[in-house]
Amino acid sequence: MNKHSFHPGRETEHGNILVYILIAAALLAALSYTVANSGRGNVSQLNEDKARLAATELLEYASTLTNGVSQLRLRGVEPRAMCFDSTNWPAEVDYAHDGCVDTYNRVFHPDGAGINLGELPLGVQGAKSRQPRIWNFYGGNAVMGIGSSCENANCTDLVMAARDIRPEICSQLNDLLGISAKGDPIPTNSGLDTTPFRGDFTFYEAIGNESGSQILQAKPAGCFHRVGSPTEYVFYQVILAR
Repeated sequence: MNKHSFHPGRETEHGNILVYILIAAALLAALSYTVANSGRGNVSQLNEDKARLAATELLEYASTLTNGVSQLRLRGVEPRAMCFDSTNWPAEVDYAHDGCVDTYNRVFHPDGAGINLGELPLGVQGAKSRQPRIWNFYGGNAVMGIGSSCENANCTDLVMAARDIRPEICSQLNDLLGISAKGDPIPTNSGLDTTPFRGDFTFYEAIGNESGSQILQAKPAGCFHRVGSPTEYVFYQVILAR
C-alpha cells in the first residue's frame, strides 16, 4: 500500500475542529462582554445607593441639630447667645463668643442641647476637597422666603452647611427634600457667607434671590452649586429662622 495515500475524511475533521474553536472563542467573547457590562451596571447602582444613603445621613444629623436648637429657644436662649463652640473642634475652628460662657447656651454641651458634634460622613466630599470634614455654622446668610425675607441684618438666618460635597449627593438631597428630581439641573447660587457664627447676624449673602436659585425660596434646607469663589456644592439647613 502507498504510504502517502489520500484520506479525505481527515481534512473534514480538521475543518470541523477549527469551526468549533472559532464558535467557542466567539461565545467566550460574548460572555466576557456581558459580564463586564453587568459589573458596570452594578457599580453604577451601588454608587447611586451610596449617594442616597449619604444624603439621608446628612439630613438626619441636620434634623437632630435643628431640634436641639429649637429646644434651647424654648428654654429661653436668645439667638445671639447660641454657642457652637466645642472642645472637639479641630484647632483652627473657633466659635467662641460671650454667649459660650454659660454652658446652658451651648449646643454641644450636656448642659445645653446635649448634641454630639458629628463629622460629615466619609465620601461625602470630593476626593480632592480642601474643605475639612466638618459642619459649618453661619449667621450672615438670609434664605429668601424663610422667616422675614429681606437683605439686611434683621433677616439673616442661623444656617448649618456641609461644603464641597459631591454633586451626585447634592442631587439626591434635593430629590429627598422634594426640591427637584435626581438628574435635574442643580440650583445655582453665587453667594454664601462663610463667617463662623459668633453671636453676630450681619447680612452678607442671600440664598434663593437669583434666577438659578429661586427654586430654593421658602426651602429651609436644600443643596446648590455655588458658582462664586470657590466653586462648590453646598448643602444648607436653616436651624433658626429669623
